Amino acid sequence: MVALFEYLNLVKTNVNSLLDQAPDRESTLESFQEQLQDRYKATVNTIAVLNAQGAELQRGETATAQEMDNVKNQLTLAYKNLDYDKTEELIDQFLEARRKNVYARTYRIFIGKFIQSYTALNAYNKIFLDTIINNKEALIKDV
Repeated sequence: MVALFEYLNLVKTNVNSLLDQAPDRESTLESFQEQLQDRYKATVNTIAVLNAQGAELQRGETATAQEMDNVKNQLTLAYKNLDYDKTEELIDQFLEARRKNVYARTYRIFIGKFIQSYTALNAYNKIFLDTIINNKEALIKDV
């Protein structure tokens, strides 16, 4: 979340104010442009990593859902057979599988939100960079 906040602050920078305070407008603008480009590239990599993590969590979620179904079936059988020890053991297994399932689902959802946020910031950054690149001379000359 800190990285998202930092990225948001970067793309919210008032370029005119930044350049007005700079002793060398051209080098300041170039440095700022490089920061935006670097952040864009880093975010593309971050999104790829998050997608891989999300896929892994999805696999874990699917596996634990299957495990819960299997344990439910075994639990029904153990209960029908009045096997108290087996029933208690299976309840513990079910609860552990459910905990893992909720964990995977929760983190997968949050990863999806991070991906959405990074994607939106990169889309804005692309427009911002295009604007800076296309208006570089005007920004440097303050016209």
